[in-house]
Amino acid sequence: MMAVTLLAILIGSLISMVGGLWFMLVIATEGGVLWFVGSLLFSPVQLVFLMIHWKEAKTPFFVYLIGTSITLTAVMTNPLIRDAVFAELGMPGSPAVEVVEEPVEEPEAPKKRIRRGPVEVHDEIWSYKPSPNVYKTVYSYEEVPEEFRDSAVKLRGTQKTPDLSK
Repeated sequence: MMAVTLLAILIGSLISMVGGLWFMLVIATEGGVLWFVGSLLFSPVQLVFLMIHWKEAKTPFFVYLIGTSITLTAVMTNPLIRDAVFAELGMPGSPAVEVVEEPVEEPEAPKKRIRRGPVEVHDEIWSYKPSPNVYKTVYSYEEVPEEFRDSAVKLRGTQKTPDLSK
C-alpha cells in the first residue's frame, strides 16, 4: 500500500511540475518579460495572466491541476502520511479517526507497611565504604572499623529503626 502511495505522489508531483513549468513558459512567450518576472516574484500575477490569456494558458493550468490533485489524493488516502501531515500542520487529528475517551481507572493506593515493635532513635548515623560498591551504615563512631574511620562520614538527622529481634 505504501509503495503505491509513494508512486502516486511521485507521478503526481512530476505531472504538476511539468504543468507548472509549461505554464511559466506560456507566460514568458505570450506575456513577455514583465509578466514572467512578475509571476516569479508575486504569484497572484499568474492568476491574473490566466484570466487574461485563458485560451493559451488553460492546457498547462489543467495539467498542473491534475498533477496536484493526484498528489493530494495519494497523501490523503494513506493514513500514515495523512496523520503525519496533520501533525506537522498542527491540526488536532485525522478526520477518519474518531476520538473515544475511555474512563481512566484510578491506580490502587500503595499498601502501608506496619512495623510492630519498639523503635530506637539514633542521634548519630555514620556511613563508610568497605569495598568499591558497598556502603555500610552504623549508629555510632565506635562501630566503624578502625581502617575506615578516616573516610567515615557522619550523616545528618536521626533515623528510627524498628527492633525486630523481639
